[in-house]
Amino acid sequence: MNRAKLNDIMELISRLLEPEALECIEAEWDQHDRILRLYVDRSNAAAADGATVNLDDCVRASRRLNEAPELDEAVPGAYTLEVSSPGVERPLRLEQHFQRFVGSKVHVTLREKLEDRWRAEGILETVEDRNITLNTPEGSLRFPLDSLKKASLVYDWGN
Repeated sequence: MNRAKLNDIMELISRLLEPEALECIEAEWDQHDRILRLYVDRSNAAAADGATVNLDDCVRASRRLNEAPELDEAVPGAYTLEVSSPGVERPLRLEQHFQRFVGSKVHVTLREKLEDRWRAEGILETVEDRNITLNTPEGSLRFPLDSLKKASLVYDWGN
């Protein structure tokens, strides 16, 4: 399943989970095992109070999605649905995800080499006009959001 299809599924899932004050922040497709893996979090309004998604939220989301024929239409054939919290090294996919975490340490993997790099890790400096700027040990790196293959927060496990 390509990224465009996964983005469409993320939008569908976020609409379906809106009554639960949850949103889909990432979707992954495991073709071999036919697993649709979803990461859900509190919607922006619900997250404003500092609450994080918990196991009960994931169970509610899973039940709601299992009852949604729209999801089965979007993913043809038999598949397994996994719903998870994003964890401390949460994935970042959309522009608003990056905006929320400006000043945080992130790891990115790009679709194509940029300045001889496929990957970078650094402090998220700016998010402007669908362009991301990281402050890395090798210097500043600016790339378009569309060139992103994968990104996540980096948690400092030493503290």
